[in-house]
Amino acid sequence: MKNIKYLVTVFFGSAIVALLIGQSFGYPPLAEPQTEQELIALHSQLIESVMKQNTLAAARLVADDAIVTTPLGQVVNKAQRIEGLKQIKVDSYVPDDYKIRIYGDAAVMTYRFAFKGTALGRDMSGDYRETVVWVKRNGQWQVVAAHGTAIAK
Repeated sequence: MKNIKYLVTVFFGSAIVALLIGQSFGYPPLAEPQTEQELIALHSQLIESVMKQNTLAAARLVADDAIVTTPLGQVVNKAQRIEGLKQIKVDSYVPDDYKIRIYGDAAVMTYRFAFKGTALGRDMSGDYRETVVWVKRNGQWQVVAAHGTAIAK
């Protein structure tokens, strides 16, 4: 009986210490499920707008002052990115492994995706990781920065 009390005390003590250490380093909690689902839904709308080359829908979800680094290493602004949608042909785009952190009215999203298609007439099929920074302005989430990179094979 004494051993069980000892084990319970050690277990709960360790859990409390781990929680305090995580908080003391300032790591934010993972996104609230509701906010996380909202951002994933908005991201899905953005992906759909790219697949359908719907520049109006994409423009609504991307902030005017956005900066995007493409998988080819190009740094482009919103107007260039939206115009570039016309040169992307998507056969399939399958995202997964979302991780989202919230910082007040900002959120950082990372995820992985499998892409089949072309960009600028070049086959870009492969696996990628992307980081997307969202900011909530006037009650609406918008992308302010993104960076995509190919996953080495």
